[in-house]
Amino acid sequence: MGLHVNNVEFVVVSSSSAQAPRRHRAIPSEPLPPAGLAPKQIADDIGVTLATLRNWRLRRFGPPYLKLGKSVRYPQADYLAWRESKRVRTRA
Repeated sequence: MGLHVNNVEFVVVSSSSAQAPRRHRAIPSEPLPPAGLAPKQIADDIGVTLATLRNWRLRRFGPPYLKLGKSVRYPQADYLAWRESKRVRTRA
């Protein structure tokens, strides 16, 4: 039996060294979904370079992003909402 968090089951695994104290770590039994879209995907979609996207992050401009360690990810729902907010309405 494992620990359930947000409908993900975690299994406890321990190392079996006689001299070292037992250490436990939780490993998800199912792979976690990706945290979002990669910067390259965003840059390709909106037609800018990765350098431009990096500058936007430094200036707090552009689509919302997550910083996970050194990794940058753009949650898809947030990105789509940001992109929709840039729509220009015209008289038709």
